[in-house]
Amino acid sequence: MAEFGRTALMESDIEVVLNAAVTCCAESLGAEFSKILEYVAETDSFFLRAGHGWGQEYIGMRFADADMDSAAGFALHTGEPVMTPDLQAEERFGTPALLRKFNIRSAINVLIRVEGENYGILEVDSPEVDAFEEDDKHFLASFANHLAAAIERHRLHDRLTAEMRQSEMLLRELQHRVKNNLQVANSLISMQRRTATTDDGRRQLDMVGSRIGAMQVLFDQLYKRNEAAGTTDLSAYLRSLCANLTDFHGFDTRGIRLDIDIEPLSIEIDRAVPLGLIVNEFIVNSFKHAFTDGHGCVTVTLKRLDEGRARIRLADDGIGFEPPAGSIRGTASGLGLTLINALMQRIEGEPTWSRQGGTALAIDFVTEGIAAPTPGA
Repeated sequence: MAEFGRTALMESDIEVVLNAAVTCCAESLGAEFSKILEYVAETDSFFLRAGHGWGQEYIGMRFADADMDSAAGFALHTGEPVMTPDLQAEERFGTPALLRKFNIRSAINVLIRVEGENYGILEVDSPEVDAFEEDDKHFLASFANHLAAAIERHRLHDRLTAEMRQSEMLLRELQHRVKNNLQVANSLISMQRRTATTDDGRRQLDMVGSRIGAMQVLFDQLYKRNEAAGTTDLSAYLRSLCANLTDFHGFDTRGIRLDIDIEPLSIEIDRAVPLGLIVNEFIVNSFKHAFTDGHGCVTVTLKRLDEGRARIRLADDGIGFEPPAGSIRGTASGLGLTLINALMQRIEGEPTWSRQGGTALAIDFVTEGIAAPTPGA
């Protein structure tokens, strides 16, 4: 029983568990035959679900009606173990055809109840008369309870697996719809930009489009990669975001270079979103305001610190500006800095601004201890 318990806990295939059960019962009682008869309420009958000694061709066959005319039916209806010393001399019920074919003379039948319902019968059989003792009946009844617990666990596992797959499907559908809605929003902004009559209006629409693009990149990554619910690869997201910004704003054609040095890091989506938007705001602001001659470099780095923490550093080598003293949570002017300020509070980040050969922003943040993705992911 202990050996079967280990198999039942380690094995995910219920058929393997049932086969292990009948083999264990036969070997434990020194019997040549054993079987599990599953009860089918719709037809009020048994079929042979798993067996030891019968031959594979009999597995899945209809065994007998589940009435009181068989030992299995008698055990099902009474709920009591039934030990038959000699089937040929038995007057309470008849002998099913399969038992007659294999010349079975003695048997023990015990009920298997799963989740409060009659699952079926656990049975051991022998061609010998009076092959079993009372202790064998008690052992088999105890084993049936052990087997019922294993079946319940596998049913629960199957239900949870189905619910998880349903949740994953709904999440992917939601991600797909959000991704499509962001595409529509960006298209509408592009159309509006073409009709804008002032440079300032076009710049404002560019900024809004860039922010929506940052969200679009994330949802595109989630949809394509089918990542675990609730997390994303921050390094892949930032690389895709930088590539999208390069294409959207035409950095390459204007002499502005993006240098990226990013370590693999898996992180909660709720933290990835504000971090991506902060990176977006810094890069776009650098592109718009830092390079008076149209040439320069923006760097993006992502490094792990101690366990559960990481740092993003954003920098440009432009003309710089006067950041809020010591912390982004100070007074900030301009929509870009105001947005960075609000996003920083969402992730409880620790910012450090500096102005040495340009402008730099270092953000230390908590990763919630989520491990880095496996190599090659």
